[in-house]
Amino acid sequence: MAYDTQVAIQTHTFIEIVVNSTLTLTFSDYFKDYTIDSINFTGLGSLMSLTNQPSEIRASGKEIVLTVSGIPDSAMQSVLSTDYRGSAVRMYRGVFDIVTGEIVVTAGVTNPAQAFRGILTNWGITEDHDHPSLSSSNTIVYTIASEVGLLNNKITGRRTNPTDQRKFFPTDASMDRVPNLMRSDFNFGAPQ
Repeated sequence: MAYDTQVAIQTHTFIEIVVNSTLTLTFSDYFKDYTIDSINFTGLGSLMSLTNQPSEIRASGKEIVLTVSGIPDSAMQSVLSTDYRGSAVRMYRGVFDIVTGEIVVTAGVTNPAQAFRGILTNWGITEDHDHPSLSSSNTIVYTIASEVGLLNNKITGRRTNPTDQRKFFPTDASMDRVPNLMRSDFNFGAPQ
């Protein structure tokens, strides 16, 4: 299939942080507010930055660091009173036409596409205070773990001993002989 025109494109990242049932933060590195699927993303432009994400075919367990700067002093009380840890985070990447500034629409392609899903594990605030002008600049740094990374770190299974067996099944005696068999040698497959 040949195209007669070339389209200059750029990508922008859209972040959705679901803090609780009543508070969802939505913002992007786009230069203006943009609505996608009836969700309004506040355009922060260069005030938002992310750590570089390698483009991988497989889902990766890497974490990302999201930085939002330019937080006014008047908003610091509401920022500090919110616990962000454990919040669900979704990151979408949209492809835009540079000339029109609108999202590129292609049949059969979802745009923007979900690029990352994770859990906010930590956050911190840094303040740069300029004493002569009596002004300050606040920056929030979010650390977000990938859901894949969280699943890779999860320990599964359970111990096979009488105590743990009784905890889950109080009347089951199937593990009662495990301590006696624990240090025994079994020659499986050896001739008798």
